[in-house]
Amino acid sequence: KPRYGHIALVVGEKGSPLSKREGSVGLGDLRDAGYLPLAIVNYLARLGTVIPSNELLSLNQLATEFDMARLGRSPAHFDTVQLDHWQKEALHAMDHEAIREWMNSNDLLAGIVAEDDMDAFVDSVRDNVFLHADASAWSHRIYDDLPEIDANGCDILQAAGDAFFAATLGLLGTEPDYAEFIASVKSGTGASGKKLFKPLRIAMTGTGQGPELEKLYALLGVVRLRRRLEHSREVCSGSTTV
Repeated sequence: KPRYGHIALVVGEKGSPLSKREGSVGLGDLRDAGYLPLAIVNYLARLGTVIPSNELLSLNQLATEFDMARLGRSPAHFDTVQLDHWQKEALHAMDHEAIREWMNSNDLLAGIVAEDDMDAFVDSVRDNVFLHADASAWSHRIYDDLPEIDANGCDILQAAGDAFFAATLGLLGTEPDYAEFIASVKSGTGASGKKLFKPLRIAMTGTGQGPELEKLYALLGVVRLRRRLEHSREVCSGSTTV
């Protein structure tokens, strides 16, 4: 015998029912952006009701936890912050092969990341990728000729100074080990902590946040890294624009 329950009306930030007129996005939009099905389902299953577990659950687990007695009567507000939380949880739960397939959906990285580099790229950036746009952005930051450097990054490079990059370039060998390279730069420049790693990160990627430097170092390779260090030295001297 069918059982019926009242499902709360889902509304947007301003309390209006979700609609395209109000700028609401559909499931297709979320999918195209890279939101994972399990993330969306975990959020929707909790919208307007209570699921006792705060863990990421499978479809079967969500069905088991569902109880019509917990359905709310008041309108349920669609909150992208909560959706984003479940996206992070779903990404964290994925193994390497699954996240590689997700990152490269619709050949998003084709022509940018070489097949031989794909596993190393995924391993390097996975903790810094939230949606498809993030994977694309990191592929360009790593594999394009030079990364775009924002104003704050330029300030950090100029604070490091020409002498820092001149010394760093002089210490960059043909096939250096990352740990040896960092130790040599630290010894050769006298820089340590943020004064050492911040300008190196900006030089490598153009941004102050991102994947582990050791993994980026391996992906970039000596030739690309040397070009980026030379570019950063030019930024310090004001002889180039970014």
